[in-house]
Amino acid sequence: MTEMEQEFINIVKLNYPMHADKIIEAYKFADKAHEGIVRKSGEPYIVHPLAVAKILIKNNLDYLTIIAGLLHDVVEDTNVSLEDVNDKFGITAAKLVDGVTKIDNLTLEKENLTEADSIKRLLVAMGNDVRVIFIKLADRLHNMRTIEFLPREKQIKMASETLELFIPIAERIGIRKIRSELQELTFKCLHPEEYNKIKIGFEKKLEEEKVKMGGLQTELEELLAKENIKSTVFGWPERFYSIYKKMQTKGMGKVFGLILIKVIVNTELDCYKVLGLLHKKYDHIPSQIKDFIAMKKPNGYQSLHTVLMTKDGELMFKVMIRTKEMDKICEYGIASLWPKKDSDVDFFEKFERYNVFKKIVLSEKDEIYNTDAFIDAIKIDLSSKTTWIFNSDFKPYCLKSDKPTAIDFAYALGTSIGHNAQSAIINGKKASIGTELSSGDVVEIICSEEKKSPSRNWLLAVRTSEARKKIREYFSAHTTQEFIDLGREELREELNKNNYTLGDLLAHFGELKKEFDFSNIDDMFASLGYKSITKNQLLKHLIINNGHKKLSDDFPVEIEGATGFFNINFPKCCSAIPGDEIVGVMSRNGISIHNTNCVNLKKVKNIIKLKANWKDNTEQKFNVNLKFIAKNKFGFAAKLFNLISSENIDMSKIEAKKSNEADCEFKLNFSIGNIIELERLINNIKSLEEIKSVTRAFE
Repeated sequence: MTEMEQEFINIVKLNYPMHADKIIEAYKFADKAHEGIVRKSGEPYIVHPLAVAKILIKNNLDYLTIIAGLLHDVVEDTNVSLEDVNDKFGITAAKLVDGVTKIDNLTLEKENLTEADSIKRLLVAMGNDVRVIFIKLADRLHNMRTIEFLPREKQIKMASETLELFIPIAERIGIRKIRSELQELTFKCLHPEEYNKIKIGFEKKLEEEKVKMGGLQTELEELLAKENIKSTVFGWPERFYSIYKKMQTKGMGKVFGLILIKVIVNTELDCYKVLGLLHKKYDHIPSQIKDFIAMKKPNGYQSLHTVLMTKDGELMFKVMIRTKEMDKICEYGIASLWPKKDSDVDFFEKFERYNVFKKIVLSEKDEIYNTDAFIDAIKIDLSSKTTWIFNSDFKPYCLKSDKPTAIDFAYALGTSIGHNAQSAIINGKKASIGTELSSGDVVEIICSEEKKSPSRNWLLAVRTSEARKKIREYFSAHTTQEFIDLGREELREELNKNNYTLGDLLAHFGELKKEFDFSNIDDMFASLGYKSITKNQLLKHLIINNGHKKLSDDFPVEIEGATGFFNINFPKCCSAIPGDEIVGVMSRNGISIHNTNCVNLKKVKNIIKLKANWKDNTEQKFNVNLKFIAKNKFGFAAKLFNLISSENIDMSKIEAKKSNEADCEFKLNFSIGNIIELERLINNIKSLEEIKSVTRAFE
């Protein structure tokens, strides 16, 4: 037994202990079938099936695929029949071998097919089992590794077919390692002069930067460990093909870094924390921040990308940040979702996610079939729950939700109405645009006189996929470089004013993304640029996570985590005063202090609340309204004013009107220090014999 054969058997026993005997039997069967046949390199033919099987093992394929990889050429090149394979190794292995044989028999080059059409032909040939593609890709990879033994004409034909057909397939099903090596090999074959130029021009620099890379990895590991983030850091040099493509599309000046760093962490939130930490430690290129976690690629790839530079400018490098699960999908694509590779789990019964990837592979456009937006639409539109709403002309509209909001209804009336919606009149009463609707409600939408943008918070409030889709489309259409740059600069200036950096905020992007449904970091910048979100809404995450900063000492309210760069107000809807139970509510204009019993708070959904408490011994005065009914007697007004004057109350407004012949109604606006003073005043007013009732009034 040769050293190569022994090595293969050891790998099989390690990875497939339950089925090692069957795989070794397939190897011996293939070795006997190919006996006496040699490759163009002069090696025994069995070297090729062994190499294919080893590639498949490295890519996490199941044991039946390994068997089929060993046997993939026996039907086409030897006297073995498909029935022989079926009898010896089962119907699944036979079907896989048959699929590879059919692909080999395709004559795609004669039909002038588009790439997408060729891919579809390939899929038809594979008999609906994606494992055939893995075998064919492994077969093509080993053939490209040994391409130098073919005549030049055949080299060009094979490399061109690889570039036009097999690399796109590897890209679409997410097998990064196979795709990257095929790209490098085809580049070397088809463009030998350019390959050698880049090799000569960059090889020395790559070697120099590889030396620095070791120190950089250690530096990053120490930085993340200090922040209690569990991580693994890898580094490697950029491939020549990748350098060549960047030079073609961006020019030499835009080749950002020759060193690639991969940071693997445990959670998605950690990914964004790492991004923020790196941007604080190193200089970064804003245009090179790419968020493929929020906006995953069609093949399932997810990662955060950024380009960094050491403070001395000596080393520029690209960093990819992802979780372990993301990395597994990145490296192995569909195979990362495989059932246990050494089990007898039926492929079609258990590997349910295959159909999603099949759609991706068949897609002629780079559409994302498994985005959150698509899933949301399916969940909502398949629901049988509907609500019927009438407009002001009593025309009925059917909304596909059992609890739609006025925003949903606004978008049902029209996209422009939805975008410009400001408030609503529901059954004759003015209401917030986020108010829930019930069947039979008569609703009129009040639009802004000036053109406005939908709020990011609306994505959290809407209940119909139609409204959500139109809002997302608006954000997508307005995520232009102009708005991205404008928003980034505005945010940077505001952060600098408050002694923060962009890195500080990006460390919390995982929370911001979840709260505001951002697609990616550029989406956040653009949203600020076209005013669908305010700086205060973003900065709120910093104040909550930096609670050691305080408001001015004389401010009457303590707000948990709040710093002094917010506008803080006391709205007239509930006119809270010391002694009332209060809550801070985030809004576009800052923080509003509300009474916890405020009726407006109960009407609005998805508001951001902050814990708030009154400070002791505050000397500030607060605006209050009282409403009371009294008997209409001569001299009552003078008695009332004398009483208020004796309490040293600063009265600013009084209204009086007859409620009927016997009674009159008074509304009094004044300033007071706290609830105790107010209750004393109310009791004193009630002591007047003319008084029938006294209550606090709200606007």
